[in-house]
Amino acid sequence: MKQVRRLLSYLLTVMVIVTAITSTGVVAHASMLPLEEVKAYLVLNGKTDEELSSMKLDDVLDMLVDSEGNKIEVSNNATTVWKYTKSNDDGLEEYKQYNIGKNETIDLSIDADIKAYTIELIIGSSNQLDNDNIRYIIKVFITDTVRDEIGYDLYLQEASGNRYLVTPERKNSGVNTQIPKFPFAVNEYVVPEPENGNQYYLGISSIADEHPNIKTEVYDFWAYISSGGNTENIDSITDDILNPKMDESNPGLAINYGETNWFAIVYLDNNNNVIGQSFITFAAVSDTTYVDVSLYAKNGNEFTDAVLLNVDHIGFEDVDSSFAGKGIHEHCLMLKDAYSVDSELYCVLNAHGVTYGDQANSYVKKAVVGCYDSLEEAANCEDIKDQLIPVDQTSSSRGYKANYNYENGGVQFTIFFEDGNVWRLDVLAMEYTPKYDKNYFKPYTDKPIIGQKDPWFNVTGAIDGNGKEYSVDKGNAYVVENGKNINMDTYYGYGYQTVFIKDDSNSDVDLSNMKPIFNYTDENRLYAVSEDTGDKVDETHTRDFAEANQQYTLVFDDNENQKRNYWITYKKLNNNGPELYVLGPQEREVIFDDYFGDKHDILIANVGNAPLTNLSVELRNTENVKLDGYWTVGGKNNDTLAAFSTTSKTTQYGELPNMGKIRLVPDGNGEVKGTVVIKAGEVGKEQEVVISLNGTVKTPEIITDNLSDAVKYVPYQYIIATDNIHDNIREEFEIVEGEQALPKGLVFNKKTGEISGVPQVPDNNAEYEDYEFTIKVNYFNEGETESFESVSKKFKLRVNSNTNDNVYNASDEGYTIKEHIGAKTENSHEFVLENIEEDQLFVSNGSYGEFVNLWLNGEKLEEGIDYDSESGSTKITIKSQTFENKADKDGTNTIAMEFRNDDNEVNRTAQNFNIKKQSNTDKDKDKANKEAADKVVALIDALPNSVSISDKSAVESARNAYDALTSAQKDCVPESSYNKLVAAENAIDTLNKNRTAAQPVINLIDEIPTSITLDCKDKVTAARSAYDKLTSEQKEYVTNYSKLSAAENAIETLEAEEQARAKDRAAAVIELIDAIPSTVTLESENAITTARNAYNILLSNQKGYVTNYSKLTNAEDKLAELKKDTDEKTVNMVCSIIDKDGKALVDYIAEIHSNVLQSRTDENGFARFSNVLIDEHTLIIKDSNGTKCAEKTFKIVEGDSLSISGNEITAKAGSTFTLSVSVNDGNISFLKVESGDKAPELENEDDKTHSIDISDSAKDEENIDDKTIDIINNSATSLQTGDNRKMYAWYLLLIASWSTLVLIFISCRKKKIINTVLDKFLGCCDLLIILKQSYKEYKMNFVMLQPIIFFVLSFCFMVIAVCLIVIIVHSNKKIKQSDKKELIITEEIKSVNTSEECDLFLDSNSLLN
Repeated sequence: MKQVRRLLSYLLTVMVIVTAITSTGVVAHASMLPLEEVKAYLVLNGKTDEELSSMKLDDVLDMLVDSEGNKIEVSNNATTVWKYTKSNDDGLEEYKQYNIGKNETIDLSIDADIKAYTIELIIGSSNQLDNDNIRYIIKVFITDTVRDEIGYDLYLQEASGNRYLVTPERKNSGVNTQIPKFPFAVNEYVVPEPENGNQYYLGISSIADEHPNIKTEVYDFWAYISSGGNTENIDSITDDILNPKMDESNPGLAINYGETNWFAIVYLDNNNNVIGQSFITFAAVSDTTYVDVSLYAKNGNEFTDAVLLNVDHIGFEDVDSSFAGKGIHEHCLMLKDAYSVDSELYCVLNAHGVTYGDQANSYVKKAVVGCYDSLEEAANCEDIKDQLIPVDQTSSSRGYKANYNYENGGVQFTIFFEDGNVWRLDVLAMEYTPKYDKNYFKPYTDKPIIGQKDPWFNVTGAIDGNGKEYSVDKGNAYVVENGKNINMDTYYGYGYQTVFIKDDSNSDVDLSNMKPIFNYTDENRLYAVSEDTGDKVDETHTRDFAEANQQYTLVFDDNENQKRNYWITYKKLNNNGPELYVLGPQEREVIFDDYFGDKHDILIANVGNAPLTNLSVELRNTENVKLDGYWTVGGKNNDTLAAFSTTSKTTQYGELPNMGKIRLVPDGNGEVKGTVVIKAGEVGKEQEVVISLNGTVKTPEIITDNLSDAVKYVPYQYIIATDNIHDNIREEFEIVEGEQALPKGLVFNKKTGEISGVPQVPDNNAEYEDYEFTIKVNYFNEGETESFESVSKKFKLRVNSNTNDNVYNASDEGYTIKEHIGAKTENSHEFVLENIEEDQLFVSNGSYGEFVNLWLNGEKLEEGIDYDSESGSTKITIKSQTFENKADKDGTNTIAMEFRNDDNEVNRTAQNFNIKKQSNTDKDKDKANKEAADKVVALIDALPNSVSISDKSAVESARNAYDALTSAQKDCVPESSYNKLVAAENAIDTLNKNRTAAQPVINLIDEIPTSITLDCKDKVTAARSAYDKLTSEQKEYVTNYSKLSAAENAIETLEAEEQARAKDRAAAVIELIDAIPSTVTLESENAITTARNAYNILLSNQKGYVTNYSKLTNAEDKLAELKKDTDEKTVNMVCSIIDKDGKALVDYIAEIHSNVLQSRTDENGFARFSNVLIDEHTLIIKDSNGTKCAEKTFKIVEGDSLSISGNEITAKAGSTFTLSVSVNDGNISFLKVESGDKAPELENEDDKTHSIDISDSAKDEENIDDKTIDIINNSATSLQTGDNRKMYAWYLLLIASWSTLVLIFISCRKKKIINTVLDKFLGCCDLLIILKQSYKEYKMNFVMLQPIIFFVLSFCFMVIAVCLIVIIVHSNKKIKQSDKKELIITEEIKSVNTSEECDLFLDSNSLLN
């Protein structure tokens, strides 16, 4: 559980943990002033909890050191220490004063799991306004044991020198224990590959390095283990990598992208003895291995994501100074508000691996519950991979069901992959916590906001009449607001918000025409209204803030009953001397309780341009209140506030030098009375602010005096209320006397104090019954500690009988009856229902959105069975069988609707009714019902057994007729008839759905041109993909499928033709390369150049068929080596050729004449030339047919730097450069020259000009409306022909033909014969393709076509058999003639010995084992 608690504390920080060191205690403001801040350390090794709770103050101050272990001297003038603490849970603050040199003790105790924490001490005098006080931020260490936390900063430095912090797409961390002696913390950042000239730099931080008694050194791991741990003989990289200033140029360790960097971290004591070591790796990569975890709630086959936040980090077992541990991925998942950690949820994993990519789930060998190291160890465990980590992530059977509550340790799983890797993880679920939900909207309350920034509305600045903005972002404003670490003024929580403005341009700020800048947490749910005008605040809103504050009303969800008031004040710099400002009104409500932290703060400030002196505070005629000993003003060194000189904080923890605070604290119990008087300024010219106080210090009481009466069979609710206004105080109610006497049908909610239900008493016609009981309220804070004394109160509840008047009058205002059940009689509120064989309407004026239940005689009716509901106020249709089966036919019936509004308040609509006895005989009623039903049955029987779209109106007519029947008449309709009607409706629905699904596919096919080129492939592929996603029934509705099929055949044909052309052009180049002598000499240059020119003018897809390209490159390399011994110097030249409009000239021929070089431009207009002599040349550009377009004479000269001047290019011998060329009206212009080959990588080019016409493929299309569904046998059918002729003779003929073909192929012994036969055979198959297309085009019924198809096929195969015999004889002769010329190409397979290249860890999968 210790690991689980540590995991939860890191929920939002998502840090990579190396070992567990936890920092706690909130450092906040024990002074508003920007005091001098000193960072100090306090080492308290081996201290027990008892010793820590009573440390001598003077000893503690004497032990303060800096990070290097040097003693920090506290001023001899210091007399007082103020220690500040603030609860992380409820925000309550505590200040304790300690006197130096008085042998006093200070409490430094902390939770048992915490080994390091931070405290704040204000050391100096006892005055809050003493600027000589010093703020010490002290990190306290309880142990010297090495417990480290490593942080990683990855920066990218661009070639220009600019650098910035990189945020990885994903972080992956783990523990590698493949070498037991050296367990590694593995870290991978998924980041983009840097561009040329850019470099990644890594910096790490170490918490252990802050410890004054521990020195941290970092070494290359391989050097460290090679030295046997002797660091004297290896270089430290500590200065490069540990705590560098990464925002400066070059600091950090340069790392290579995609490579793993290995580090050893060595911890030394003050005597340089090694006391611990840890090992880490870091890699910046393009991909990594991870497992995503999801938790779902399941209802039937519907899965709902139950997770709000998901944090993955590594937990450790048995961590010690030698860093031994076993890695388990801990996945902490915070559930959404609607889900409980105690419910059973379905866990689904989805793995991604560097090796397997997103298909990693397919390579899982076994998944089990528990933590195991090997398959052998988990041999007896059930394999749950299909549930836990399914290949199909949409499967309805996915998910492993369990309770994942973190308090129970969650559920551990082990995943075994086929490559031997093992992944262990622990899945832990925790309850929803609003502060972690970025979309959380705090519910409306009219209580003051304490201990936090206002959760709905904040003023952040203003804009004056000239359009100038004053805000924190602009640096000319300071916003007064409370927060987690500071409480400036209690009345901020009441809506008093203030902004200090100081314009450094020395212009006078005009507050008379200011437009406030407001920030709403949810602009869709909140808006502000100006109190003086009643107008909603918009972009044009301005107000005069010069003399007084302005009031605004914040409206929640457009609800006039949910409002909060705010008072906005702007204070500008007073250039005429000091000015005292006190925030808030001149009358304050002061309440001392846990909710307010037993304190009340008042902010004071100097908004003038000179110091505010003689500051004092006085309480007059006060009761039960006093001034805090620290947060007060007056007296020596505590009576001056600095001038208003800045709006920016200059220290980490202080605020502004012109600000202070006065705090009121309780002094007794009871009502708070009196005044606070705050004075400042010269004698006789004092500025004075007087504040009247009122309020209480009391225990919440039960304020409910009496319970309202209940009525039998009518829903009832009453909530016991208290005057508790404290959000952090939980109430718990209980009935301590008379619990058994609570009326039958009513229940008591102990959490809310709600009495609710439907009373089932009184019995025996009693007028009423009384029930007496005592309710007790217990008060608890957010834990289980009682915060106030419990209170009790006696109550009496009377339940009246359900008389007509009592029931009718129980209907609440706004929920009266709009349409009664039955007819009203002369008697008061009496209604009689004459016919119970028909459904009855009962309509209320209540809102339908609030309706929850319908009750009849105290029994809750079931919606959909007993009644139906709909809007129109609230309209209830009570079914006839409900009256028949559940109503009292001889007595009085009470029917009541129950409503609950957004505040959970119950409202009722109720009435009584009696049922009049019927006089008609059952026989007459049955006859009439049967006649009405028979008419409907006739309509249903008239429906065809195979339904098509054209039958829709008939089906709808039958349904309408059936729905018009009464319930009794419907009972006379046979079940078989009704089932036929439902089946017909389902068939119509299916036909519509199939047609709707097919239409987008039809549209895609229609978009395919009738003249097919290779450019059409994407459209054809998209249409095929969409078609394949249809069900078999839906495919029947694609009326133009034949066009798609023909287009696919055309694409296949065009691709085959293109491939043949590519092979033919490549063959000519292969011959030229083969002509290069095996022994290359200078005389071979012409052959090499000829081959290179021929290769260069190939298209990119054609080059792939040049099988001996390596011979050409080897020959070129050899030739270049021979030329080194000559004076001949060359360069490699790439030309980017464009026309006058900047468009690339594609498939043009470029030639360089001197030693003739030739190349063809690729799809981007680039042509390449190798070994161009440094000499004078002529560049000639020709179109694809060889017609000259332009030429230009130019010269290449040798030089150290690349440049171009006119027609002369200067380049270094052996270099490669790219020349940009423009062709315009027969002229060539050189635009620029760049170093290197700038031609983009090419994809294969296809001949997309050749086309095939498929316009005849879609002339006849099937009529969709003729499609039918058999509602008797429930099957879709096509049009039938009725041809049932036997086919066995045709089958025999086809078998005989195929047998002939098989015998012929068996007789072929030589591969050459088979190849030749296949070529000829494929040509003969064109007839089959035509038949196939005909079938798809005309959608002929297969039954009718079978005789024709089998006859044609059999005849064709026999003809083919004869043709094959002739072909084989002819081919044998050809083969004999060409045996001597036959070229056999063999490919030599080189064996690579990988044993020398094996890494210690093969990939990230194994690293995260």
